[in-house]
Amino acid sequence: MNLADLAFVPFHVAPGVYIRVVAEPLPNVAHPNKYNALFFIAADKGPANEIVFITNPQQFIDTFGAPKLEYPWSAIYAYYWSHYANALCIRLLPYDAKESNLAIAFIVKSDATNTPITDANGRYIFTLAAGYLSASSFIVQYCYDSTQIGKELPLGDIMATSLTGPVAFDIIKFSGDGPYYNNMSLHFTPASQFGNVNLYVRYNDSTIYTLTNVSFEPNYDMIGISTQLSTERLSNILKYNFNELNYGAVLNGMLGISATSYVIEYMHRPDNLTPTSLTTATPSNSLTLSSLDIIYTVNNSILQLSGGTNGSLVTANGKFNYRVFAQLVKEAVYGISRLTGSSSAYLAEPIYALLDETYPFVKYVFDPTDYGRFAVNDIQTVQSALHDYVLSKWFVNTGALLIANVAPIYNPFNRTEIASKQFFNSYLVVAYGSEIDGLLYGYRQKWPQIAFVARDLVKLRAGNYSPLPFAGVLNATHSNAISLPRKYTIAERDQLVLYGINYAIHDADYGIYTDLDRTTVATATMLRWMYVVEDLIDVKYEVQKLLKQYLHQLETFDWDSVANQIKQVILKPRQQQGLITEYDVVIVKDETYINQNVLPVIIRVKYAREIERIAVTIYVQ
Repeated sequence: MNLADLAFVPFHVAPGVYIRVVAEPLPNVAHPNKYNALFFIAADKGPANEIVFITNPQQFIDTFGAPKLEYPWSAIYAYYWSHYANALCIRLLPYDAKESNLAIAFIVKSDATNTPITDANGRYIFTLAAGYLSASSFIVQYCYDSTQIGKELPLGDIMATSLTGPVAFDIIKFSGDGPYYNNMSLHFTPASQFGNVNLYVRYNDSTIYTLTNVSFEPNYDMIGISTQLSTERLSNILKYNFNELNYGAVLNGMLGISATSYVIEYMHRPDNLTPTSLTTATPSNSLTLSSLDIIYTVNNSILQLSGGTNGSLVTANGKFNYRVFAQLVKEAVYGISRLTGSSSAYLAEPIYALLDETYPFVKYVFDPTDYGRFAVNDIQTVQSALHDYVLSKWFVNTGALLIANVAPIYNPFNRTEIASKQFFNSYLVVAYGSEIDGLLYGYRQKWPQIAFVARDLVKLRAGNYSPLPFAGVLNATHSNAISLPRKYTIAERDQLVLYGINYAIHDADYGIYTDLDRTTVATATMLRWMYVVEDLIDVKYEVQKLLKQYLHQLETFDWDSVANQIKQVILKPRQQQGLITEYDVVIVKDETYINQNVLPVIIRVKYAREIERIAVTIYVQ
């Protein structure tokens, strides 16, 4: 990705007039939304507690880093899913996680006794320095004046009319959530264009990101109004804040203390061939400082970030805390946080983005738990929350199917064992109970079966665009959890279907297949078949999108015409694909619903592989 034109602070053309150069990043090409999947993950880098739209595996690595084996394996699932479909990833972090940070600020120079230094005319001397920014202070780490290094200065108030001691006015902050950023650094060098810099983002000794010809320019909102504080992400590597209020106040002489009460001292370089020289300027509306001045205050030093942690997600002895992660998933789904008044919550703020209209459609939600590392109570906490989430998506016609992990079942005909290990009975849950010895992301070990489902289901669904079930040869499936695998008879498979159990075969050529794609509904309903529920999720969402345009005219519209549109646009293509053989549509024009701006649509359909027709009522609001 080339963000060479990314610009932050101003080319000052005239008082109050700025030129803004905006980066145009190379876009990631999204896959069809039909196969959107949601993953809750843990990582050491990347945006925290928000949905990130991942469309390819390299983007996942660039954003969140390589999946770590000691973290929940949902990151590995998301990595494989992004090969063929969109992975909606939420990196969860608790309230006590810490940011790494690095800042550049104007500071008031002071002597060894911490008394502000003045020039021959009694004016305070402001200069540029780099260091670390906390909520209330700035610690100087780099400055051309070495006597300022190591000082901790309180943040200044631009409205103050006098200075009682040295202060700092922060203008730029680079930061990242988590320990990954402790090993990052920023390196500035002169750019080919005067007034600009080259910025290198490094991880340990490797340059992982480069910005060329960067200037420091204010950011603007959507309607062109200059904003006080804004954030840009450098390819999801780093967060960037620019405090334009402080920048303009100091540079243009708009502090509470008058412009004649202070001067700005900096290392100036008139062109790329001339050595730097110490320069003093009086702030005014026409004064500009090029970014070269900022560079030469630190003289090409590498500015190391520090302080980032994952908080209580990692214990004191360095082990991952799966119980805290389970609570974070629960709080993310239900909107629980310290901000909402729950003092015991781990999330600082609620994650409303889960139901946000930015990504309204979610086809699959993957369970991040496993029975080797999560406690049973924590697994049930996560799975119950995720089931409530997929149910809420189903009711509003925007998804969703939960791909869940259950404890390995060693005797599939022992109902007591099944009852103790599998507590789902929902057509919106596909539960897998096998463990499979295999190789994923360079690790060979026993994995939960859903790890291979995440890898292979997306390829067979999105990669091959197949509406057919995920099942392999019907009479060739067995459970990897049984010590002596054998083929099941039809009668035995029917019995397992009634129990609502999924089993799989691991075939070197064809991957992992579930027997008949069962969901966990232990009844004779058609909705026990995974591929049927998958398709109905699509049908509901397509009907919702089609009919929303008519909801403002429910009492007057030609609903026979609308019913025909549903048949022609949504159902007939499925018949042509061979997925269904019969269909019918009835729109219920009931005054009770119309008064609530709700339109019930009854769709009766027969899937080609099934014996019975099913009827589904879709409420479009």
